Amino acid sequence: MLSRAALRVVLGRSAAAPQTRTIQTSTAVADKYGYEPSWEAPERDLKNYPLPERPVDAGKVRLGMISEEFFDAFYAKTGVTGPYCLLTGAAVYALSKEIIPLEHQLINGTSLVFMIYCAYKMESIGPKMKTRTGEMALKDMEQWELMKTHAIKNYELQIEKDSELAWQAEGIAEQLGPALKENVDLQLEAAFRQRLAQAHSEVKRRLDYAVAMTTTQRRIAQENMVDWIVRNVEASISAEQEEENLNACIGNLTVLAAK
Repeated sequence: MLSRAALRVVLGRSAAAPQTRTIQTSTAVADKYGYEPSWEAPERDLKNYPLPERPVDAGKVRLGMISEEFFDAFYAKTGVTGPYCLLTGAAVYALSKEIIPLEHQLINGTSLVFMIYCAYKMESIGPKMKTRTGEMALKDMEQWELMKTHAIKNYELQIEKDSELAWQAEGIAEQLGPALKENVDLQLEAAFRQRLAQAHSEVKRRLDYAVAMTTTQRRIAQENMVDWIVRNVEASISAEQEEENLNACIGNLTVLAAK
């Protein structure tokens, strides 16, 4: 019954909220959140439904751990004692049905929680614990802010490097086409010169072969002509002519020897 009443109160409050939705994008919002939320969700109504923020100080609580909003939800229907009756009734029901068995661990845990609550409420310990926890929270927030700033700077450096690489890629793309064309032209020129040299060597080899063959044919013809003339001359000289020539030669030598 009490839970239904609390639910009706919560639903009534949410129904009374304004239903207008407007898109809010401004530099103030960007400065507040550190970025522009409309980039991620442009349909979000930041005026009526702002992004959640981490509070610096904790909200009001009762009994050391129960939020104040829990009690406010019951006041309109049950009065001041409604939330306490609900908590007490739930605890008695859980203990009577042995949902929470009474054993030494429960007693020790309850005693420890009670001691911590009492120490927190003591004037000599509570303020120090509150100050200490606040300092730790601020230190954590400063550390997170430092990590966030470092990450943003790192991303900015990466963006600058990527922009420089993109600029270099554009310059390379402008020069790559002519360079590739010139490379292809050089390859074609090299292939043309190689084939021209090959054709020259083949023609020179064929011409050398023709010259060598002509020279060989002339030499063989000359040798055959000389042998043929010598054989014919030798065949035309008879034995008497040879003897007469021999005697004439001997006579000439005798005359020359007498002189």
